[in-house]
Amino acid sequence: MFLSDQKLVDLDPNVVKGLDRSGDLYAAKSPIQPASIDLTIGDIFLPEISPGETGSIQSPLAFHSLRAGHTAIVQTKEELNLPRDLAAIGFPPSSEVSSRGLLMTNPGHVDPGFKGRMKFTVINMGRESFPLKSGDIIVTLLFFRLDPAPIKSYSERNPIIKGGVSEEQLSRLAKDFLDFQRRAEDIVKQAERKAIWWTAGVPVVAALIGVIGSFAAAYVFTASRVHDVETRMVRDKASLDIDIGKINNKLDDQNLEKRIDELERLVKKAEPRSPKP
Repeated sequence: MFLSDQKLVDLDPNVVKGLDRSGDLYAAKSPIQPASIDLTIGDIFLPEISPGETGSIQSPLAFHSLRAGHTAIVQTKEELNLPRDLAAIGFPPSSEVSSRGLLMTNPGHVDPGFKGRMKFTVINMGRESFPLKSGDIIVTLLFFRLDPAPIKSYSERNPIIKGGVSEEQLSRLAKDFLDFQRRAEDIVKQAERKAIWWTAGVPVVAALIGVIGSFAAAYVFTASRVHDVETRMVRDKASLDIDIGKINNKLDDQNLEKRIDELERLVKKAEPRSPKP
């Protein structure tokens, strides 16, 4: 059964150490609501921070403006010390957290016997920076009794584990969820490279195209000239062959006439001469 406001007010103060119990605990702004208790931000830790720097385990922040897409780990100001028969379920408060774009990855439940501060990884899924400030509400807890109580509580099963943020937990996170910032920077660099290309590369390519075009035109012209020369050479060779043939024929005719003249001369020489009367 979930505990109502009266039961929550009557809880031993050590169950939720550090809870602000000043003023009217049944008022609208009270940390104790009709069926829940609101816990607030205590320390703020940032991923990818060197040890000792502001935002590290050794030097947590009390205020941080979480940029869009960035992550952080927050630890509650209040410290839980649940008895073995009391458990809780945590939710991000709608009006204070989730409706403003802040995503909590691990509110979940709190086992009986848990001791320590609660911690949450938060991611700003909104468009604007989200102010994380010590004292602001970060989680709402619903408490309920267990009957019967568990054989062994959380602290009995895990005597070494204590609530709180460790270096190991912080080192697992990137400050930029899904690497939005790097991706945005890459987009800017790509745009710059394209701009450089259009301002410098295109004229160079145009010049290269002009040079290549000139070579291509020269090649076409030279090839045409070579073809014309070859055509004339073939035509001239044919004409030359005809002339040579004519010369040879003429030489043959001249030789033939000489041979005929020689034969006529021999024939005349061989004819018998008539005796003189």
